[in-house]
Amino acid sequence: MTIMQAFTIFMSILATATSYPYVEANTNPPGLEVTTDSGVLTGIIDPSAPHVRHFLGIPYALPPTEARRWLPPTKKFSGESILATSIGPACPQQLLRDAEVYSVDGGNMTEFFPLETLSEDCLTLNVWTPEPPRSGLPVIIFFFGGHFIQGGTNSRFFDPQSWLERTQEHIVITVNFRSNIFGFPMAPGLDEQNLGLLDQRLAPEWEQSPLTSSTSRILQIQS
Repeated sequence: MTIMQAFTIFMSILATATSYPYVEANTNPPGLEVTTDSGVLTGIIDPSAPHVRHFLGIPYALPPTEARRWLPPTKKFSGESILATSIGPACPQQLLRDAEVYSVDGGNMTEFFPLETLSEDCLTLNVWTPEPPRSGLPVIIFFFGGHFIQGGTNSRFFDPQSWLERTQEHIVITVNFRSNIFGFPMAPGLDEQNLGLLDQRLAPEWEQSPLTSSTSRILQIQS
């Protein structure tokens, strides 16, 4: 067995430790309903990680579709109820086709880098925070790589659940943003060319918003 084969088998075992969407999640404990600028979120606790609260697929901007397709992101303000229990789709991109280290099979058939679900309505973020809440924890905001061509928060490699369950020492936020032509169109007729970077800029502004800060006793995100 080669080193690469052994590594691939190891990663396949590691990746199967977490699955999307979460099933039989506990939504009963207090602190799983949080009011934010985006709406009233209902999070979950995965039974396999009872000390981690998940708030997943939170829209931090209006959908960048139709008239907003080639514009900077617009922050979402809403009082609607949001079931924040599953990570949102990746932004439009060409699916992986060639063999990659992420999968024994390679390409977009892998369960390790699941980018099959794509949508232009993709400007979402995900929050993992300890249960029970603790104050004063550092916040890690993670933007995936991919050469501004591909990527998404729905990769299991970007799931910090087991890490946070073990350490209880931080809060993690992962962010979807537009890439390729949707994020960096390079079209002479547009005023803004770096839409993906503006998406990235808006996400921390959501995290630092006054309304979110007012509920930091629940999310424990410190401004």
